[in-house]
Amino acid sequence: MRHPINPKWDRFESLNPGSVSEQLAKVACGEADAFVNLGGPKGYELIAGYPLIKRAAGFTLDLRTERELGESKVIFEERIPIIAAKDEKLARDIYEQIR
Repeated sequence: MRHPINPKWDRFESLNPGSVSEQLAKVACGEADAFVNLGGPKGYELIAGYPLIKRAAGFTLDLRTERELGESKVIFEERIPIIAAKDEKLARDIYEQIR
């Protein structure tokens, strides 16, 4: 099925069937190209998934600062809107389209 807004997003899931860490793991292992959470998962929800993205050479964009998540101050209970993608270019392309 083609994505209804942007056909470049071939593997799109409109529902979030699992935890934030699970979604980040899907990006890290190549099962998904990107994961967008504009509502902002809490810092503690990113703890398990973020290292997987980094290990897989993916990129997680912190939408508060428009920088890589690892360069941002993360507070355990704070909500952090993110885009996690297989690479920085895709993350920034998605950001430009939803901004």
